Amino acid sequence: MKSWRRKLRRLSGRDLVIVAEAVMMLGIARAAVGVVPFRRLARFFGKQHAETGDELLPEDLRQVRRIGQLLRASAAAVPWECKCLTQSVAGRLMLVRRRIPSTLYFGVRTDEDGAFDAHAWLRCGSYIVTGGDGHESFTVLTHFADPP
Repeated sequence: MKSWRRKLRRLSGRDLVIVAEAVMMLGIARAAVGVVPFRRLARFFGKQHAETGDELLPEDLRQVRRIGQLLRASAAAVPWECKCLTQSVAGRLMLVRRRIPSTLYFGVRTDEDGAFDAHAWLRCGSYIVTGGDGHESFTVLTHFADPP
């Protein structure tokens, strides 16, 4: 906990605002994922089977990278569990708020033991904002984005 406080003190005012927003969005996403049926929740993800392009303005890419870094760090520091789905939904909400296009992916695979495994990740341009570790080993079931 002390190390997290020390890191917070070193952040700029702009980054502190992003951290506060990330914590709030992670809480909202965690509650929604735990309570709202997926079918109803999916309405807020964007248009199903829509995808955003790989192009992103350089200033947007810088902002998206920073949001991703601070979102992942916040997810590791909050007292509740924030798995890939919670992080991806929170990130999508943060990017929608900024009118930065992104695509939310849902995929599945079987692990080494033959057990079913699911994963969610968020892509903005060619950058994977959340859920990037091993996402390429999952078969995409569906994805959501804002229509072009």
